[in-house]
Amino acid sequence: DWLTKGRVEMPADKRVNGVPFFYFRTYVGAARKAFRAGLIGVDELIRVVRQAQADLAPVPRDDAKWADLRADTELAVVALGAALDAP
Repeated sequence: DWLTKGRVEMPADKRVNGVPFFYFRTYVGAARKAFRAGLIGVDELIRVVRQAQADLAPVPRDDAKWADLRADTELAVVALGAALDAP
């Protein structure tokens, strides 16, 4: 079961009748996907990253929640970099 095997596989994002369905583990992951879809801007994505890190501050750094947040934050930084480098 999922408790003993580790991470749960994420379903693929999809569109149903033109409406996007995004799957994510953290608010940063959701914000990154919203950013890539043009639903939020750079400032909003950065604000979500900062707030998610602040909200998780009381949680021990070796908790799986931090691993998910770190992974999604790294992807968000890549998305930001690509957007800022774009002509």
